[in-house]
Amino acid sequence: MQGSFFSYSTSDKFDGEYTFQGPLLFDEKEINRWDMGVFQDTDGKSYLIMHGGDLYQLSADYKSIENLVIKDITSHWESPMIFKKDGLYYWMDSGLTGWDRNDNYYFTAKSLKGSWTSHEHFAPERTLTWNSQSTFALPIAGSKGTTFMYMGDRWSHPKQYSAATYFW
Repeated sequence: MQGSFFSYSTSDKFDGEYTFQGPLLFDEKEINRWDMGVFQDTDGKSYLIMHGGDLYQLSADYKSIENLVIKDITSHWESPMIFKKDGLYYWMDSGLTGWDRNDNYYFTAKSLKGSWTSHEHFAPERTLTWNSQSTFALPIAGSKGTTFMYMGDRWSHPKQYSAATYFW
């Protein structure tokens, strides 16, 4: 297989030896994207979120794709993440700027299928999203509700080729 594709490996133990299983396919074609995330909804269904705004529903075992839920809602964006709070879905993305920092945007919808509404920055403007890009929203369940902690990664290309730092 040529090019960059989304693939997966499995193991019986977290720290065990992994076996390469191959690419994840949709319509018998490899998913050829580089920036992605995973979201598990409150109903237990899981989704693969891709840069450019594609959202795929994964099978229950995470080894195949059930269907394409939505295509291209954010064509010039990367570093996608989704979380759900009070019945509203939030899709956050970083601008496609090749590791350069930027003010990230977000979208909201009442259903993963949309329609999605575009919003301005979720961090103070000109902070370049606290010098980071969206990575994950960590749910923290408390006695009075759930809070979501923003988690972002920081790249410093071309100075930092192999590692990123994180901002929480």
